[in-house]
Amino acid sequence: MNTPKLSELQASLMSAFETRFGTINRGLKAVFRTLSQVVSGEIRLVYLYGGEIQRNVFPDLAESELNGGTLERFGRARLGRDPFPPSQGLYLVDVTGVSGGVIRAGITFKAANGLNYSNENALTLTGTTGQITLRALTPGLTAQLKTGDKLNSTEPMLNVSSVVTVASELSTPLNAETIEDYRDKVLQSFRTESQGGAAGDYRLWSSDAQGVEEVYPFTGMPGEINLFVEATEQDSTDGFGTPSQTILDAVKSVVELDPDDSKNINDRGRLPMGVFEISYLPVTPVPVAVSVLGYTGNTSEAQTLLGVAIKDYLKTVRPYVAGADPVDLSMLSVQRLIGVVSDALPVAYNFTSLEVRINGSLISIRKFLNGDIPIPGTITVTA
Repeated sequence: MNTPKLSELQASLMSAFETRFGTINRGLKAVFRTLSQVVSGEIRLVYLYGGEIQRNVFPDLAESELNGGTLERFGRARLGRDPFPPSQGLYLVDVTGVSGGVIRAGITFKAANGLNYSNENALTLTGTTGQITLRALTPGLTAQLKTGDKLNSTEPMLNVSSVVTVASELSTPLNAETIEDYRDKVLQSFRTESQGGAAGDYRLWSSDAQGVEEVYPFTGMPGEINLFVEATEQDSTDGFGTPSQTILDAVKSVVELDPDDSKNINDRGRLPMGVFEISYLPVTPVPVAVSVLGYTGNTSEAQTLLGVAIKDYLKTVRPYVAGADPVDLSMLSVQRLIGVVSDALPVAYNFTSLEVRINGSLISIRKFLNGDIPIPGTITVTA
């Protein structure tokens, strides 16, 4: 909704006064000018308020409730949930000490990142080594630990070393779902209606799992489904969409059983008849190398500009799922990339040719199927 500027409203009111009252003397003109400024300010507020109401009528433009909007109301009606909050990581940790040493439940350990982790269960050593489970007190990926990381206890422990070591990650932490990711899920729920086990259903069901960007269901042998899972960029293990085992397990859980535990258990099953096995598989990122040849401008500046533009374009190329996608966007085209590169570079400069390689081979067109998704590879710009 385009709203008129304050100056335009003031000019319109003054014009209306002059049309109604004819020539206005200097004294009255000052009064009318003040009146037009006050009234135009009030009208402007009405326009702005009306614009906010109009933006929140539909979910594609609605603000979050935190900002006074209505997006979550659509989400609760269509998805049955609010945006996912960040989750906490869970870690198996090695401890050493003397037989009989005790580690109480709730004792906290501090890592090199300055964050604290709490012991889930008490442990009494029966030898010189043992293992405890630590939960991050700070949710999200900022508190993620790696195998081999050291932590120090925040209080003395009798007959137990104060330094412990991460042995493995039991549950991967996830960041909070962004409002735009949540909006995409809401819009998808409007576009894709439940069909009793069709391709679109797997996407609707998978939206109940945190950290999922998209899923791509493809049939294998009769009665088998290969469900390729793409994680959100922030929650992926590589920054390109590869999901962690935690995300794959979450997708499996919500695809096979409705997470709404207020329903009777017999009403929560989701798998359609005739489907005997679903394989939950990670997507496979495929690097796309782009070479811009004969460039007449600053090559380092061009690489920076192209990095963003090419990444944005490649994110639109995804495997086509019949019955779930309205259009086929699975084709990577060199001609389309030439347009992307031309739009990203300054208009004063040009280039003579462009080459695209996948796995070292030159391509002109590449269709992405199953779980393959394109990601930026090397980008070179030469004069």
